[in-house]
Amino acid sequence: MTHLRYALGRLELNEAFQIMDDDMLIFIQTKYDLAYQCALGLADVLKNQYGLHLPESEIGYITLHVQRLQDAELV
Repeated sequence: MTHLRYALGRLELNEAFQIMDDDMLIFIQTKYDLAYQCALGLADVLKNQYGLHLPESEIGYITLHVQRLQDAELV
């Protein structure tokens, strides 16, 4: 996932992440629950195994990418 590579690069360089609107984040979490759970699992692995913390908004963006991949499998 290209987005994840860039997110990890931002973490490594201590660069700021884009902030997602709270309403949009709630919408994504609700509409794409399975993809969100997957993104949370990925965030947990990064935190527990590598000490990297993804902000909630970044987990939201990753959720969209996971959902896109899931949708592509259905086509």
